[in-house]
Order: sequence, then structure tokens, then C-alpha cells
Amino acid sequence: MRINKSITCVLPGILVAACVLSNFHLDLMAQDSRTRSLYVTVTKEGQFVDNLTLQDFKLFEDGKQIKIDTLEKIPAEKRLIVIFHDPQFWPREVMNDKEALADELLKLVEYGYEVMVFQLTWTDGLARLRPYSSQEGLVRESFIQAMTSIGTDKSLDDIGARLLEIDASTETIASMRLEQQGEMQAYLNINRRRFEKAVGGILAACNLVRTEGGSGSLLLISSGIPDLSSSNRARILEDTTADARSTLDAIHSRDQQYIGNLRLFDPFNVWEDKKFNRAEEVLEEVVRFASSQDVAIYSLDPGVFSRSVRPTSTEIFRPEDILGVRISEEEIVKQKQNLRLLSEQTNAAFFRGSDKYQDMQQAMGGGVEHQYRLSFKPGRNKPDGKSHKLEVKVTAVGADTRFNQKYTDYAADDVGKVALVSAFYNPGFYTDLPFDADFIPFISAPGEYLPWVNLAMPTKELFNERGAASEGEKKNFRLNFWIQEAGELDKGFRGMINISLTMTQSLMDYIDRSAYLWLYFRGEPLPLDSKRYQAVYALVDTETREIGTWKGLFSIPQFKEEMQGAFINCVLGSATENQERKDESFDISSRNGYLEYGGIRFFPKVNNIFGTLEDGYVFLQIYAPQGETMIQPEFIIYPAEGDDSFGTNVPGERIAGSFNPSAKVWSGIYKLNLFSVFVGEHVFQVRIPAAEGEAISSRKIRLIKLRK
Repeated sequence: MRINKSITCVLPGILVAACVLSNFHLDLMAQDSRTRSLYVTVTKEGQFVDNLTLQDFKLFEDGKQIKIDTLEKIPAEKRLIVIFHDPQFWPREVMNDKEALADELLKLVEYGYEVMVFQLTWTDGLARLRPYSSQEGLVRESFIQAMTSIGTDKSLDDIGARLLEIDASTETIASMRLEQQGEMQAYLNINRRRFEKAVGGILAACNLVRTEGGSGSLLLISSGIPDLSSSNRARILEDTTADARSTLDAIHSRDQQYIGNLRLFDPFNVWEDKKFNRAEEVLEEVVRFASSQDVAIYSLDPGVFSRSVRPTSTEIFRPEDILGVRISEEEIVKQKQNLRLLSEQTNAAFFRGSDKYQDMQQAMGGGVEHQYRLSFKPGRNKPDGKSHKLEVKVTAVGADTRFNQKYTDYAADDVGKVALVSAFYNPGFYTDLPFDADFIPFISAPGEYLPWVNLAMPTKELFNERGAASEGEKKNFRLNFWIQEAGELDKGFRGMINISLTMTQSLMDYIDRSAYLWLYFRGEPLPLDSKRYQAVYALVDTETREIGTWKGLFSIPQFKEEMQGAFINCVLGSATENQERKDESFDISSRNGYLEYGGIRFFPKVNNIFGTLEDGYVFLQIYAPQGETMIQPEFIIYPAEGDDSFGTNVPGERIAGSFNPSAKVWSGIYKLNLFSVFVGEHVFQVRIPAAEGEAISSRKIRLIKLRK
């Protein structure tokens, strides 16, 4: 669902731009040239062949020879990104070998690699543990840090036992409990999140290589990438009774239908013409992107897996354990196959088994110090978004060549789309554009909420440090956002806002004297429910292609179960006079995005930063089924690192208030006296006391006071 067709953003007192919500089209900077680079290593008997010239190479695209524009001999890429993927899902016995694993990985540093270390988890996405370094002690420390959670997840261990209820007297399947179906679905949901976080993290790492220029390599240390389908039905149903086959067939069909109906991978809907309903389709897209950016994705299985050569039968396993064993084996095999697909399709290798370390050293630790860089123009006038096969031939007899054999002819905006998708799954990783944000669900009617999107853009980092702007120049951004039910994978609301800032003299003066540029937006009502939601924003500079992200959580109270005083919104901000509206009811202006009530305009502070002499205001929306008579909030503040028992009262004067009888919600604005609040970071708390003086509801938010 999209969030409105036309909304407006303003500065207090200055009209900035009209921001239109429309179908996504990322106007990224056009490429100056269709020229591409291809990195080729030429060896003979393990030694680099260094005397080749342009005339010694022939390049073919889809079987047709094309012109090589330039040829350079350059140092071989000696930078490596090492990613520890979901170590909590590794076999627990690997914990005993983590020191040895770190020692083997450290040999890559001995071969001359600079190593950047990441941890990629299904809960937090991609997190950098170490920037590029060749200091063995620091790199090894990062390796050990990344492996502290090995084997802590046990969700796959006894899945079969949790799925089915066994009748001990007949040793046949009697029934399936509803709660057990829920456990299977929960397990599939975790696998889907693991899959999407893995894909998003790998894309983010590939994009990092792209922005650095040149070719690059990733080493993904993983026990496997989930396949997003229930286990192979044919294998599970071997030697089972008719009742078992019927039950398992129902499980398989339900899981396949559930997964197949979900839209994978593309939360912002930037690929409106593509549907990703299978894991293989998404992995193929990852391969296409990695190959196009000359990124090789090596993978290493940290454990040792071999399928049992003995039949899975009641002679070896108890009947109630057979299903779990078969599901586990099939799941592991498919996860390894996904690693192999990523590696072999990006001109790299998958290392596993007892000889994996020797294979890794042989493939990645060779002594080749140089490579050739060929430049060429694709055989088309404009990008077609399709995959094309490359072939390089050299005149050197007996020489071996190594290069990326495929690339996708992406347009510039397609590269931006890949980065944007990755930013959703790794919001903490994309920090090129710093900004603060907030999402406020303003209740306007029972079960109906106006999405209130607010930004605080730091003027120093986003404008002043990027060079002086000339009058009339335009700064164009796009804000993509996604509102999703926490714990749900296929339910949410997406939208996109165009932000076009014309640098007038008044706006440039405002930027010079202000720390932040404040932007406010309102969308059409959303049917939010009494649940917990996650909001993800991705801000894109359409000229530089840089991305910044923000993620936040908010909750809608359970109105039927809550008592008087449940908080819907508690928002710190500032206020000014409003000469345009006299209606004494609360509303968010669809034209300029500020909250208005009678002669008052209220602007959210977003980052909750106040100056020494600045007045503070707070906007409250509170569930009040008994009416507004008991709404008498108390305001308390205490140091961020302190104890709330040492808090001090903050005087608050109500300057606006109204009761919505249909929604049973009381809204109000209070002016706060912050004069006695010390400089620094604090916790601001609002409490709604009961008649006897005990707080029945409270809300805590951060408040920062600066010296100026």
C-alpha cells in the first residue's frame, strides 16, 4: 500500500519543496561512458605471464568478438572481505576448533591480504568488526570475536519430534497439534529472515567493493544459506505409513503455498517488474550483481558434513526421531548447495570437507602479484539489464586465464536499486547520509492513523561540507520507507517521497545558521492494528548515489484491554503561532506536514535536542475511555545514566487539548519549563497518575540539552 499521492515539506517560515509520492524511479547520475572493466589473470605453470600486449588478447561477448579499448597491467587485488555468517547456526563442535579456524584464516594475511572482518546475523544484519588491516593480532582478535556465538541456536535439532505426536502403542502418527504447526511455521519464518539478511548482507559487501573501485573478493564463512522451502517430500516419505504420508504431504503443500505467496527480497518494491518468489531467483540476482561488479564470492563451511551412508530406519533411530533426522539432513544439503551456487557462479570456489583449508590456501594464497585490466564497451547502445557471457583468449601457448565469465549490463539506476534493497536489511551499514528521523502514528479515527514522517537533516554534513551551493541549484533526495509489523514478513506499508530543495538565498542563510534542516510529511490514513511495528527509512542522494538509513520501533496499544492512560504518542517538539487556522481540533496539515490546533503549530524535534534558552513542548495522545477528566500528566526528568528515583519535576502548562469521543483518545500540547535542566543527555518521562497518586502509565524518551 502506498502512502498518499501528494505531500509537502516545509521549513518553519520557508516553503522548501513539493514532495510527490509516485512510482519509484531512481534518477541516479548518468554514466559518462558505457566503458566497462574486466580483470584477467594469466598464468603459466603457476607464474604470472607479464609480457602480454593488447594484440595478445581477444575478447568475445556472447560469442561475438568485440573491441578491447585499453589494456593495463596492474597489481593484483589483495583486499579481502571476510564475513562470518550466522555462527549461532554452525555445528556446536566447531566451537572447539575456532582457534584453529582463526589460525588457518590468518594465513591469508601472511599471503599479503588486507582483511576487513564482518559478522552477518539474521537478527542484526551486517556489522563491521574490523576495517581493512594486515596486522595479524588485530585481525585474529576480530576472527575470535565473530565466533563467540557458535552453535547457540538449537531450532533444527529436534524439529521432527516437535512436529508430530506419536501414538506409542501403535508407533504410527496419530495427529498433529496446532501448536506444533505453529512451531514449524515459526521455524520457516526464521529461515526466511536468515535468508533475506544473508542476501542483503552479501549485496552490501559487494556494493562496498563497487564503491572502492576495482575488483574484489569476499570469503563467506557459513554453514549454509536457508533454502526457503520445506524439505524434499520424496526423501521424507520413504518407508512411512499412509497416515504419515498424508500428514507430511499436507505440511509440505501448506509451507510451499505460504512461501510462494510471499514477495521476497524487495521491500521497497523498486523492482516493480520482477517477482522473487523462490530462493533460487534471488540468489541468481545476487550472482548477477556480484559478477557485474567483478566480485568473487568464496565460501567456507566451518564444519564437516557428510550424509549418512546408512539408511534412516527404525533399526538405527527411534520411529519418532526419523522425520527430524531426514528433515535435518535434507535442509543441510540444500543450504550447502546455495553456498556452492554463489561461489561457482562468481568464478570462485566453495571450500568444505577435510581438505578445505588446503583448497582455500591453494585457490586464494597463490603468488600471483599482478593482473590485466581490459576496458571495453558492451555491444549495445544502452543497458539491457540482461546477463552476457564473456570469453578471453590469449596468444600465450599453454597459459591459463581467469576472469569473470558473465556480467549483467545494469543501468545506473539498477545498481542503485540493489544498494537500496540491501540498505533495508542492513540499516546500520549505510551511513553515507546522516540524518535523524521519526515515524508517528497520529490517530485520527478509530483504527485509522495518519503516517507522520519527520526528518532532521544535519546541515553541516549534508550541505556545508559538500561545497558551497550556488543560488538556484537543486539538491534532490528520495526517501523510501517501509512500515512492517514486527514479527510479520509479508504485511506492511511502503512509500516514497521526492525531496527537491531549491537553494534560494533564504534557504542558504537558514542552513548556514542552523544545525538541522527539519522536514515534515503527512500521508493518507493507514489501518494500523494494536501491534508492534518497525519503520525503516532509506534516504538517497540522487546525484551522488549515497544512502543513509534509519530504523525505529513503535507500538499501537491494545485498546480493548488497556486501562485509562495508555500512551499512543509522546512527542517532544517546538511550537509557533498559527494565523491560518482557528479550528480547535488537532490535525496534521497535508500541505506542509505540521500539527495544528487553533492558533498553534507544533513541530516534532525528531532528535529531541534543545538549546539552553529554548522552550520545550510535548504532544501527547492518550487512550481515555472514561473521558479527559483524569488526564493530568506529570513530567519528570533525570540524567540518562542516573536512577529515575532521583528525578526532578518539570513544570508543564497545557496550551492545547481536545477529546475525540469516537476514538476515545485525548490529545494535548504542553509547554515545558526546561530552564532548570542541566546541559547533557537526560531521560524525559511522562506519567499519567491514578486518583490515588500511583502511576498507571508512563512513557520515557531521550532529551538532550546543549549549551547554545
